Amino acid sequence: MIDYEIYKMIHLFMIVLLFSSFAVQCYSEKKYKIHAILAGVATVFIFVSGMGLLARLGMPHAEPWPLWTNLKVVFWAFISILTPIIVKRAPQHKKKWFWVIMGTFVIITYVIIYKPV
Repeated sequence: MIDYEIYKMIHLFMIVLLFSSFAVQCYSEKKYKIHAILAGVATVFIFVSGMGLLARLGMPHAEPWPLWTNLKVVFWAFISILTPIIVKRAPQHKKKWFWVIMGTFVIITYVIIYKPV
């Protein structure tokens, strides 16, 4: 069994990697495929380690997730799906999009820390 602290460390490291690769994709004029690949790998590891964290918190498998978990997954999917689309199809908006991503990150952080519902 993997400890809670290990899952948390993996989760946080992958979040930093994801947002760093998004920053490079949004602010670089050159297209580096490695950053898109890193973002995809980080996204998968964020999901897997997040599920491990939920298991370590004692979330039962048969019950629905709490609202804060649903909000986090929705925001995370939102930025993970739309970022590559915007970088590729609307490059003139990618710098603005990065600040939308950062705002979303602040909202996600608030939801995780305070668990409003």
